[in-house]
Amino acid sequence: MGGAGRRVCARAVRQGLLELPDCLGRLEQLETLELTRCIRLRQLRRASVAGLGRLEVLAMASCEQLTKLTGGLGLLSSLASLEISDCRALPELPGGMGGLGRLTSLGAAGLAGLEEIPGDAMQGFDALVDLDLSFCDKLKTLPSSVGSLSSLRRLSLAGCRMMVRLPSAVCRLGALQDLDFTGCAALESLPSNLGAFTSLRALNLSRCLGLRSLPETISRLSALQVLNLTRCALLVEIPMTLTVITSLQMLNLSGCAQFRGTLSSLECLATVVLGYS
Repeated sequence: MGGAGRRVCARAVRQGLLELPDCLGRLEQLETLELTRCIRLRQLRRASVAGLGRLEVLAMASCEQLTKLTGGLGLLSSLASLEISDCRALPELPGGMGGLGRLTSLGAAGLAGLEEIPGDAMQGFDALVDLDLSFCDKLKTLPSSVGSLSSLRRLSLAGCRMMVRLPSAVCRLGALQDLDFTGCAALESLPSNLGAFTSLRALNLSRCLGLRSLPETISRLSALQVLNLTRCALLVEIPMTLTVITSLQMLNLSGCAQFRGTLSSLECLATVVLGYS
């Protein structure tokens, strides 16, 4: 089978596609299934994907009426990329995906109906590097099983306006390099064991309007290079223990109207951004 035969794209019929045919599940050599913006597709049935053992990419972004993903996703043992962002009618992430041991990227941004993530939905993703849950407006926390994502390097929760807290287990993500909380307006505090993120390079807390303080353990973030606290309106000071983070290059405190702390001992910084614009 040639390269073209390893890819199925529904672009030509995206406006009218209601469901995938069961015969699709018999395309054993299929590597890419492109279903982006199939706006009338309501569910992904087990029979239509059960035989796709070589599938590496499943793209279903902006399937506006999609309400159900089959538990059969766990059978896609070669899947490396799953994109379901902006499937705004999808109420949950399916459980039973533990067979996706090769998955490196999961895009689940903009799931407007997602209120919680079942614990088993985050298990078995041993190779996951990139997890995007940004703009899931109703999501309030993460399951403790997120701590099992041992290969994760990037986690985005930007725009999760109802995110109140994080489980302490999230700090077991020892490979994490980029953590983005931009616009998590309800977030009032960070886990006390934040310092366990020893590989973290960038921490973005911009527009976390309820954040009042940072834990002292932030000083243990020995690889941190960028700390963005833009428009953290209630933040009064930052821990002086930041001085021991010699890798820190940029600190952004612009728009922190209540900030009264001192920065005189942070000689290692290449860039400090202040002001109230």
